[in-house]
Amino acid sequence: MKRKRIVILFVALVLGVLAVSILLTPLRRSGSVSAAEDKPKGKLTKVFRREKQNKDEPLPDWVDQAFKKGKGHLKQGGREWSKQLIDVESELDVEIAEEDDLGETRVRVGQVFNGVPVIGGQLIIHEDANGVRETDGRGFSAARHVDTKPKLKAKDALDAAMKALGYKGKFSNEPQANLVILPNEMIEPKNRIGANLVYVVELLIEDGTEATARHFYYVDANDGSIVWHYDGMEYGTGSSMYNGSVTLPTRQVNGQYLIQDSTRGACPANFDPNLNDSNTPQATRDIISQGGNWTTDANQACDLQGCFFDNPSSQAIGTLFFNANDNWGDGSMYLRDGNGNGTGSTANRQTAAADAHFAAMQVWDYFANTYGRQGIDGAGYRMLTRVHYSRNLSNSEWNGKSAAFGDGNGSSIGPWTSLDTVGHETTHGLFEKALHIYSDSDHPLIYTLETAAFNESFADILGTAVEFYARERQCIPCPANPGPYRTCEQRSGVGSCLLGNYTLFEDQRFGQSVSRDMANPAVVTYNNVDYTAPSGHSNGTLQNKVFWLLAQTGTNSWNGVSVTGIGRAKAENIFYHALTNYLTYGGRAFASVRQATLASACADPPIGYGSGSQECASTGQAWLALGVPANEIDGSKFFVAQHYSDFLNRAPDQSGLDFWTNNINNCTPQPSSSKVSASTLLPPSSCRLSSSRPAIWSNACTNLRTATVLERQPTEARISFRSRSCVSVNFSPTHNKSGKA
Repeated sequence: MKRKRIVILFVALVLGVLAVSILLTPLRRSGSVSAAEDKPKGKLTKVFRREKQNKDEPLPDWVDQAFKKGKGHLKQGGREWSKQLIDVESELDVEIAEEDDLGETRVRVGQVFNGVPVIGGQLIIHEDANGVRETDGRGFSAARHVDTKPKLKAKDALDAAMKALGYKGKFSNEPQANLVILPNEMIEPKNRIGANLVYVVELLIEDGTEATARHFYYVDANDGSIVWHYDGMEYGTGSSMYNGSVTLPTRQVNGQYLIQDSTRGACPANFDPNLNDSNTPQATRDIISQGGNWTTDANQACDLQGCFFDNPSSQAIGTLFFNANDNWGDGSMYLRDGNGNGTGSTANRQTAAADAHFAAMQVWDYFANTYGRQGIDGAGYRMLTRVHYSRNLSNSEWNGKSAAFGDGNGSSIGPWTSLDTVGHETTHGLFEKALHIYSDSDHPLIYTLETAAFNESFADILGTAVEFYARERQCIPCPANPGPYRTCEQRSGVGSCLLGNYTLFEDQRFGQSVSRDMANPAVVTYNNVDYTAPSGHSNGTLQNKVFWLLAQTGTNSWNGVSVTGIGRAKAENIFYHALTNYLTYGGRAFASVRQATLASACADPPIGYGSGSQECASTGQAWLALGVPANEIDGSKFFVAQHYSDFLNRAPDQSGLDFWTNNINNCTPQPSSSKVSASTLLPPSSCRLSSSRPAIWSNACTNLRTATVLERQPTEARISFRSRSCVSVNFSPTHNKSGKA
């Protein structure tokens, strides 16, 4: 009986422990999830906006305290004078305040004078737990010289604006006249003297006709004259060749329309290398500096004799695309004579610009909306896109500053302005900005061997991503004859629409052929990388295949290795963050990208998916399927080819490559199972060479004093051998640019 009681008590105790455990499990899980969700991401936690309905209400305490800190900071050391302010207590009003989960507060304040807002006068005060970190923006000292008592009534200003417009229909808004100070510098940046007291009047027309517009009139508050006027609704339409009828971002200049985005790429002019180019006319600089991304007509010009390689220090900027109305292109093939000179209408010549400008907009939106990146440098880089580049050129390029697109041959190949082509070239620019590469500094572009290959592959991958992005968000009409390399789907209410795909540059070939097919690469395994005739595009297809395997849904087998696909969006995310967050300037082999993508995939959310995730494991499987080793020294062919380049400044001949490779003992790890766990994705970086290798290298390089490196880390091995160079040569890449599609 006693034993029975003990058993019962034991069972009860066990059940009690289990019950408590079960009860606590949700709490543990909840705490875990909460910790992940509460991890600082820069997410806004508080927002205050000063609107008309609360303009007379007191500021919330947290905003008031932050504003006081900011004003105190500006009062010290003449900071307010540096911002063209004298009395921050009376000249600044809070407009917006934001606080985020990183503990940072931003207060956006506007300039006022005698209670009248100053157009363009604005500062941003950045604060954290330690106080004010910095202030951005400026005021306008000219505002303090304006008499803020108007002679004209608001109603009279409304009448003056409506009379100037001459529209007889009904406005979509209720027009109002608001008193403001307009510095002359806001109208003309070079005119830094003076300001005017004006009424600003918005007249919105949405009647479905060509009169549709958003007019802004600045009416002099003393004499009723029109000081400034522009149409704020600046999206035109274009008949493109590859994308059908599209909406284009344009802007109005001196009564004409210009193919230039007014919002995307609006960076300061002094940071714009294309505006600073010696070939850019001053008149063009003055116009373009007021907007964003722009597209020009290169007029069949090029930058060097032969028109294939570009010279970023002296490029053919070309002429701006102006039009009397906001309709662009005719959607037809570019008409030209045998020398590539246009023979068609003005609209026909605009078609390539419509395609390129639309594609540039999609590229910007893809990176901005998917990753929050504003332009290739993340800081609003103003992109220059040049069409009609060279004569009958079937290619496109990135030159370190801008992208240029040829017209094709006029028969079987059309202009190189398709979505994936523009995305490809723009990604070359992103690649350089991400890795801090500059053609005129101590960080030049290295474009040789595997470095060239993975550079091209990143451009292929993200260019393809742009094509998917654009075609998923709007209907790109399916051509009457799409060809075997383009597919379409029927969408309710819109018709037959083109789908994104994993092939490159099929549009300019009218779907009849492709430049590259990610599913069917030219290089099917790492052992087939061709070093004797280096081709960045061809060798890059190896990495393209890695991406394709990863992007698929379901399980695919390649070279005996099974890869569980994770979907295209996740694959894009992994490769994008591998480039921007993990790949370094010194990466010289596919192994570098392998490590970078693993770091990206296996990182904790929100960047990655965690070290124990399927995404992490699948990334390793995809690289394994193509035979790419974990470390560049593990690849014997790369090891040999790199030293030929370092010592002899050339690629090896096939017999030499085979000879030296065969003298390296099994350097590539051979996993026993294709089911690789996350813990086995990064084996030790070592490679033991055969005992005959030092003797062979000594015979080949008579000046090599010692060659006793048997086991090294990759970088150490390269530095060790370079320090004992066999011949007196300066190591420099034979190519110094990328971007040829």
